[in-house]
Amino acid sequence: MIQDNNKIDGTQTLPFIPNFINYSSGLYLVEKVEKNKWDLEAGLRYDFRFYNVVGFDFRNQLYKVNLNFNKFDFRNQLYKVNLNFNNFSATAGATYAISKKASFASSIGSTWRPPNVAELYSSGTHQSAGTIEYGLLLDKITNEVKPITSSNFKTEQALKWVSAYHYTTQKINFELSGYINYIANYIYLQPQGITQGFRGIFPYFRYTQTNASFLGIDFSGEYQLGKQLKLNSKISLLRATDETNNDFLVFIPSNRYEVSLRHDRIKIGKATNFFAEAKVKYIARQSRAPRVVGIPEINDANASGEDIFASDPRNFDFLAAPVGYLLFGASTGVSFPFEKSKLNIRLSADNLFNTAYREYTNRLRYYADDLGRNITLAINFSF
Repeated sequence: MIQDNNKIDGTQTLPFIPNFINYSSGLYLVEKVEKNKWDLEAGLRYDFRFYNVVGFDFRNQLYKVNLNFNKFDFRNQLYKVNLNFNNFSATAGATYAISKKASFASSIGSTWRPPNVAELYSSGTHQSAGTIEYGLLLDKITNEVKPITSSNFKTEQALKWVSAYHYTTQKINFELSGYINYIANYIYLQPQGITQGFRGIFPYFRYTQTNASFLGIDFSGEYQLGKQLKLNSKISLLRATDETNNDFLVFIPSNRYEVSLRHDRIKIGKATNFFAEAKVKYIARQSRAPRVVGIPEINDANASGEDIFASDPRNFDFLAAPVGYLLFGASTGVSFPFEKSKLNIRLSADNLFNTAYREYTNRLRYYADDLGRNITLAINFSF
């Protein structure tokens, strides 16, 4: 993969991320052996990533250049960096056929993830989130770009164990899986405080690293109520912990539950593939969210010269985790085949009752509710 990112000249602003070229490649080998009731699989992968980065280091200093007109010049320092990341990943697993209806699978894998450029060098306003963000290689006091060799940065390393039980019959089909994922040097966006400028007060974040664990359970099931009617269910439970600081992490998805009822008809007159589906989704409140330190509280402390985080460095959030919410949706569709073509029509409605809610992982929840009723009509003609 080759990725080239360049800013648009003439904007007179420091870009959120620097110019960069990303060269990534990978080589992998997978071996699978089937013997009696066992399926054994192992894999090895080598990945390489190279960054060529060119950007401006904003020193956050003012120099008066014209006393008569009281003009100022922001001094920027050009930096050019080449970064290389490479490592191996490996996995091994087995599936055992308990019977013709049931099977059990388990696997363990060790993997790694190189950082993206935003995690290393982001600087300034993230327009789509309405926040200020700083990368791992920006000094916490001066915001100067530091060489990666003089920083505490380490590549993410993960060890994950996954096990799953699968059961299927003519009427029932479900899978229950659980996993444990320990990530050393986990990179995440941590709330840090507020900044104030000409446009007002903004929350600001810094990318930081910690050791984290993720424990989860996923369930997906399908029950055939009749020849043309089936009931589907999904459950996703997640528990994440900042292991280094024995604390909660921010922006971790909360537990969610979904049930849907679907009716299918293979043919209705000249129409085919008709379906109608209704679903309901419940997203619980994130009960394992960090403490809350509001923007007014931070602003008052800053005005009085107090550092409220000096004695309590724990993770925090600017707002409490939003309450749980229930969303309803519906969709239907049908196809009209012709001799050598086909017309597909799909109509769907999400958040059918226009429920006001805020998604915990969406940082725009600091400012507004999430998406209301959304109706989509899709028409596709293939020939």
